[in-house]
Amino acid sequence: MKMNKFLALLCAAATVGFATVSCSDDDVVPPSPEVFDVSIVSKTGTFEVVQQDELELAGVVNPRLTSATYIWAVDGVAQTSTDTVFKFTSNVIGDHIVTFSAINEKGVGTKTVTVKVVPATIIDFENASLNSDGILREGTLIGEDDMIYGHFNIWEAYSEAGITFKSYTMPYFWWGCEISNNHDMTTAGYTNDASVYHTSGHSGSKFAVFYDGMVPDYEVGFYVSDSTNKVFDHFYVTNSTYAALEMLNGGMGKQFTYADRDWFKLTITGFDNNGTEKGTVEFYLADFRTAGAVGVVTEWTRVDLKPLGAVQKLQFSMTTSDPGGYTPSYFCMDDLAIRE
Repeated sequence: MKMNKFLALLCAAATVGFATVSCSDDDVVPPSPEVFDVSIVSKTGTFEVVQQDELELAGVVNPRLTSATYIWAVDGVAQTSTDTVFKFTSNVIGDHIVTFSAINEKGVGTKTVTVKVVPATIIDFENASLNSDGILREGTLIGEDDMIYGHFNIWEAYSEAGITFKSYTMPYFWWGCEISNNHDMTTAGYTNDASVYHTSGHSGSKFAVFYDGMVPDYEVGFYVSDSTNKVFDHFYVTNSTYAALEMLNGGMGKQFTYADRDWFKLTITGFDNNGTEKGTVEFYLADFRTAGAVGVVTEWTRVDLKPLGAVQKLQFSMTTSDPGGYTPSYFCMDDLAIRE
């Protein structure tokens, strides 16, 4: 065999400089398995997640590690994922050990991190009692007022877990918040302003629709009913059908294009119970500013609210690159998470 000839040559060469050399097949030491460099990174940058929410983890492997098998385990129990990306979720509060392993015929790499699950209340709107049209806009009347446009009513459209969502109505006009389960993705125009541009809510059939309305002095958002401060962890948002179809196809407003670098932005402002502004978070419901930008958002997308800190209310405003300013100022929201 070639290997034996190679060993014979090696032995012959060795005898030139050494008195005694023993060489045989049994003396060949197989190479030790390599230990590959692997790591785990979190999409959010931290290894903390609230109950019921998803934390996306990615296993990073040495570039030399090809054709490998990937195994994820949580608290010692192997998971079904066999990819480098793993979505961790748990309702069990406390620390969880997550392990990522990459294995091939040359070696193995393993990395372990601790993921902390913190308690939270999730408002998913599934308890809302909708009207026959699948919409709840006028819940409990909590006030009335007048402005130059006429008399209007102020409603507690919905309340859950100590959070109040308000709406304002006039004949043939409304703004604020409504709860809906409509998902007509084809009918354009304001008659379909309660539909989400998606087949469902984020985790169920119901969700909230917010309309900025651009009516000064009457904020659009929600607040803690007992006027205490709370930490809002995140919520999920996407476009309404009304806004999405206007941006995709044009209508009363312009059709959005990458050539024009169009955008449609939601700004979330937090205020504490002293009325002090605590900060803002921005999210682009449409982004055509660069060639690689997302365009019109059509999936439920997580928005991190933790940078606002502890606040008593959140207010929403919407702006657009449309020079005519007619992009419908609507968006849909679901699964609001409040830290306990």
